[in-house]
Amino acid sequence: MALVVGPRSVTLRTPGGEITVRYEACAALQVFPDGARHLTGLDGFTVAVEPTLYDRLGPDRSR
Repeated sequence: MALVVGPRSVTLRTPGGEITVRYEACAALQVFPDGARHLTGLDGFTVAVEPTLYDRLGPDRSR
């Protein structure tokens, strides 16, 4: 799996395919004390951004 954090969206790449939540189409954003963010798109798909699981993802990338 790979997490891609870009200027317009967040994408989770898995062997089964990709899940993308565009920031402009984000219906809900959950913010957690450890820096995690869960983004839910208008289509109902959710991408979990967990900085504790990805080495190069620090607090400045998960805002």
